[in-house]
Amino acid sequence: MALIKDQVVEAQQFGVSAVSLCNASPSSERRILEGKFQLMFGNPETFVLDPKWRDMLQSTVFQNNLVGIVVDEAHQTPNWYAY
Repeated sequence: MALIKDQVVEAQQFGVSAVSLCNASPSSERRILEGKFQLMFGNPETFVLDPKWRDMLQSTVFQNNLVGIVVDEAHQTPNWYAY
């Protein structure tokens, strides 16, 4: 998680709006769902197991506003694919 936090801070220093799903505050979560961030960091289980984020990945707001997703522990993704 510390690495993600550092990467979010570094992206923000370059003028990119970035957030981590792993420890997002309620106000950040609302802004995420509104499509206010360009770059989103998270781990596979956060994207796959939490219905809120799964649904967000399919939303028009997300598809129109987000530039990229950074998946921490991406080598674990195949383990979560079955969900």
